[in-house]
Amino acid sequence: MGDVMYELSTAAWVEIIAPIIIGLLIMLLYGYWDKITHKRYYIDDDILAYDEEIVKEEKEGEK
Repeated sequence: MGDVMYELSTAAWVEIIAPIIIGLLIMLLYGYWDKITHKRYYIDDDILAYDEEIVKEEKEGEK
């Protein structure tokens, strides 16, 4: 029964592995998006949006 898994063609392995790799890359990109864009995002249950107020508060706090 274990041998059946190893009898898959290369195309079948690509169809299994490629979406997993793409999904992981998208999750990593999503996780580091604010560091990549250098913007801070406001996350709520209903909203995911760039919040200028957060940035203003942080800049005022640094002074």
